[in-house]
Amino acid sequence: MVNVKISELAELASVADDDELVIVDTSTGSTKKIQKSNLVSGSGGDVVGPASNHDDYLPQWDGVDSNILKDGIPTSTFAAATHATTHQSGGADAIKLDDLAVPDDNTDLDFSTSKHGLVPKGPNTGTKFLRDDATWDTPAGGGDVVGPAGAVDERIARFNGVTGKLLEDSGKTIADFADATHASRHKSGGADAVKLDELAAPTDVTTLNATTSAHGLLKKLDNNSDHFINGQGNWATPSGGGSIDLTSLSEITSLDEDDLLLVYDDSASANKKFKATPVVYARAYTSEPYIPYNSATIVNFANVALDTHSAITTGASWKFTAPKSGYYTISATVLFKDEHTTGRTPGDEGIIILDLYVNGTLTIEFPWTHVDSAMSEWLRPGVSGSFTLYLAASSYVQMKVTQAFMYNGGSGTDLVTSHISILGR
Repeated sequence: MVNVKISELAELASVADDDELVIVDTSTGSTKKIQKSNLVSGSGGDVVGPASNHDDYLPQWDGVDSNILKDGIPTSTFAAATHATTHQSGGADAIKLDDLAVPDDNTDLDFSTSKHGLVPKGPNTGTKFLRDDATWDTPAGGGDVVGPAGAVDERIARFNGVTGKLLEDSGKTIADFADATHASRHKSGGADAVKLDELAAPTDVTTLNATTSAHGLLKKLDNNSDHFINGQGNWATPSGGGSIDLTSLSEITSLDEDDLLLVYDDSASANKKFKATPVVYARAYTSEPYIPYNSATIVNFANVALDTHSAITTGASWKFTAPKSGYYTISATVLFKDEHTTGRTPGDEGIIILDLYVNGTLTIEFPWTHVDSAMSEWLRPGVSGSFTLYLAASSYVQMKVTQAFMYNGGSGTDLVTSHISILGR
């Protein structure tokens, strides 16, 4: 074997048993050779292993002699070469952002318009702000307001002049305004009005109770159903059981639709209220109008005796106009003078027809009256009847009469006093 540098030797992929290896004998300091077959193989070495071990475990030195091994740790104790997911958020060994090392001066992880990332390094000017394109810039129009040379912490700034560009120290803090007078803002009509039912629940004090000299709150209830508040602000039982002296009440002549009547319910032994339904009542009579022969003529009941709702219009077009919708009972009697009874002869006859018109349309025909020569000369011919019908508000009714007395020579005649009465509910 010639002298040669180790770095100049060719490299073997494996060593055969008859190959010779160069070693240094540390006890003598000399270089020696040894065949590969003489190396420790399975036994006879200078390192002593444990009596038993776990499969796939890594051994560890037992002591400091470098010749005794013990059973070690499993290979799974060490991380795999690729294990970044264990350090990510939610991983088994996640790393917090603020636990990482201080970053260096590069832009690799800065945010951009296409990805999230870190904030770019600050320019340290105090006047620039980060734009959405990842650059630092001074906002347009910013910084045109000038403050005072000095200020006191927590004080409120205020404008100095009307330019909108100068500020000064107001000399006041927010606490200085806490006791400012502003109750009017919370009153009714104020800019910050407070509703009564939005106030805190009252306490058991009588300070704000109503008195004989001032309005106020209702006195606390005493939980007695027989008591009522009296004019002195006290709970008491009304004398006389709450009866009403009717003689002290003022009188009215008509009822309105929204009036309420006080009634006594005998079955319940209690006073109750009843909504008024005003009665419509009209009554009128004629003078002695002339009725032509065989012609339906409106009867003019010209004399109005009673008209609760001013519903009657007198004259040649006499009518009654319903003041409200409802059912009306109309009763009428028409009587004629009989100035020619002495001139009757056998065969003379005639008829009387009385009709009721609603809004100008024939609606009801009263029973006809037939007059003949056998009628007593002292009996005045006429017709009467009574009907109930529904009338809508503002509709009107008229009465028309027709007389055809043949024994009268086919001429007209006068009515004697005739009547009409109308009752509506």
